[in-house]
Amino acid sequence: MIKKVTLILLVFIFIALQSNAQDTPKDTINSLQVVDSLSVKAIDTIPEKKITLTDINFRKVNTYVLGGISVKGNEQFTDQSITVFSELVVGQPIKIPGDKLTSAIKKLWNSKLFSHVDVYASKIDGNTIYLEFEVQELSKISNVTVEGVKKSKGEELIKETEFKKGAMLTENLVTTTKNYIKKKFVDKGFLKTKVTIDTKIDTTGNNAKKALIVIDKGNKIKIRNLRFHGNEKFSDKRLKKALKKTKQKKPLRFWKASKFIEEEYEKDLERLVEKYQEKGFRDAQVLKDSISWNDDNTINLDITVNEGRKYYFGDIEFLGNTVYSDTILTQFLGLSKGDVYNGKLLNERIKG
Repeated sequence: MIKKVTLILLVFIFIALQSNAQDTPKDTINSLQVVDSLSVKAIDTIPEKKITLTDINFRKVNTYVLGGISVKGNEQFTDQSITVFSELVVGQPIKIPGDKLTSAIKKLWNSKLFSHVDVYASKIDGNTIYLEFEVQELSKISNVTVEGVKKSKGEELIKETEFKKGAMLTENLVTTTKNYIKKKFVDKGFLKTKVTIDTKIDTTGNNAKKALIVIDKGNKIKIRNLRFHGNEKFSDKRLKKALKKTKQKKPLRFWKASKFIEEEYEKDLERLVEKYQEKGFRDAQVLKDSISWNDDNTINLDITVNEGRKYYFGDIEFLGNTVYSDTILTQFLGLSKGDVYNGKLLNERIKG
């Protein structure tokens, strides 16, 4: 209720200032008014020196000459640097509100140096306007430490990402770094890898933060059951053999691990289809596959196939052969009418 009353008072004060302007020189306004902003904030109190009405812009477009630019809230960057980032030039004509001002705010935002940008009209003198940018700078990363893996592995991961000393600390950088590191370990069979990134203020640096990356990769996930559905021509045993890298867990098999690696699994599904096609099932395909978890942290893989019909070679004709006869080419090809269709073998024979 307090906020509602305050906002009503603010609007009233704004109107009062506009109406009382008739009693003062019309070409000078010294109060501070928001003309554009990237954020909207509720105001609980009335400031003594400036009126911040982030939800109210000038009601009509006015053209001014930009008389000056000042900056508030900057620590790492100078006023001049921020002015250069905005691409606004003192002395240029500018419409309020208008594209140039909107573009200036977007450029500051897109520089990825600030977490908040506001711009105010600090003074209007006739047709000359003075702008004040209020910014909140992003923190820089002063140091990165990695826990949960060997030191050399941690250093390698940091080199592979943008999460380095000197980088601006953004939510997007934190998220992309966590996802990248997690995928690196998931691809190696650690499906339940957890990555956290914590930051704290570095008291020795100017607006800097230290970062700690904690990696809990857990154990590699093993395959308890490998089940096939829809296969009638090929047995489960035959299909399991076609999967080179994806193996079911067996107590006595120590030379081939049963760990699940998604990249290798995808390749094995392609090999499965190729095996069918080599035996004449040209239209064979994997309809769907799914993963389910067991209480002992192992998984089950269920693969559904559509074998399709079996094809055979019919008459083989050669076109454009002027040096060798059809008979010689047929002998060279090594395929005859009635043979089981094998697209892979056919391509190999044609390419020689």
